[in-house]
Amino acid sequence: NGSDRATTFISTNQLTVDILASDIANEGAATLTVFSPAPGGGTSNTEGFTILPDQPGGSTTVDFDTPAPPGVDFDLISGVFEGLDFGATDWRWESAYGPNPTNHIYFDSNVGTSRTFQFASQPAVLTGMTVFAFSNGVLTLTDSAGQTYSAAIAPGSLVVIQTGWTLPADTVTVDFSAGWDLGVDDIQFQ
Repeated sequence: NGSDRATTFISTNQLTVDILASDIANEGAATLTVFSPAPGGGTSNTEGFTILPDQPGGSTTVDFDTPAPPGVDFDLISGVFEGLDFGATDWRWESAYGPNPTNHIYFDSNVGTSRTFQFASQPAVLTGMTVFAFSNGVLTLTDSAGQTYSAAIAPGSLVVIQTGWTLPADTVTVDFSAGWDLGVDDIQFQ
């Protein structure tokens, strides 16, 4: 936001900058530019980012174990559960299955390759989740802020996903090219 900060050159594609606590004390939009002195220097294009408010406890993880969703294995998980709105008929939950030794969710049927969930009380940042598959496929996560994460998922083991997202969004879409052969657990957001 126009104030100089100590910067360290790492490579032609990377710098680090010392950000003060006061720089990120207030939520809202901020801008970053890089300036190199003459000869040959100049000012870079402006890059914007959002400073999110502090959340009590930092982040939230929905693990589907404590508490377990209402009902019994294979029931629909509908409405709001632990801060996430799963809609009415998009997701089901089950206990330990395959490589996942705990409760988790999966698509309600084999029709289609994607399902959504929303953050119930306010926009949030999806920071990660754990997934597993029974067929090879490509997992693509997108959100209403335009952020995307994609990875190939092979069957047989738990895969920890870290989105690297920074913008809060209302809705997240989970798409798996092999449809409902995907289990989802430990959804993390802040």
